[in-house]
Parts: sequence; structure tokens; C-alpha cells
Amino acid sequence: MSVMLMGYLAVPVFAEAEPSEKEEVIYIMTDAFGNVTDMEAVNVFSGGDITDYGDYSAVKMTDRITQEGDQITFSSGSDKVYYQGTMKNTAIPWNIYIRY
Repeated sequence: MSVMLMGYLAVPVFAEAEPSEKEEVIYIMTDAFGNVTDMEAVNVFSGGDITDYGDYSAVKMTDRITQEGDQITFSSGSDKVYYQGTMKNTAIPWNIYIRY
């Protein structure tokens, strides 16, 4: 009975796929006075099935991409794949002042 119980309690564990490495570049567009007008994030991954998260108002890439809430998914066989997201929050985390 104890041998059956031990076999019943043993649950197989499957390793989750290793996440793809991500590179991210943020582009901030401003007007002549330094006020932020737009922020774009360009995310770079190795190919494969990718799931990423971001607070974007829109996403675009050359391949098929799906956005549901803050979850972005796509699949690519390329060595490197890029997608661009327009960020909802356009507040930058620093203040820069130039005086002359």
C-alpha cells in the first residue's frame, strides 16, 4: 500500500522552455521644447515562439504578431526578429536641463 501511495504522489516535472534573450531599445521623440511627443520600444529576440509583455497602444512587425492586453506573441524562424511597440506611458524617468 505504501509503495502504491508513493507512486501516486510522484508527479512528473517538465522543464519549461528557456525564454529567449531580449534586447530592448527605447526611442523618445520630443518637440522643440523637450516635451515628449512619442515613445517607441524596439524589442529584439532570437527566432522561435516568442511571448513578451508590454504596455503598448500598438505593435507592428513584418511577420504576423498578436497583441492581447499586455501580452504579445509571435513566431519566427529568423535568427533575429524585431517588433516595435508604441508605448502608452510617455513619461521619461529623468529630467534633463541645459543652460547656457
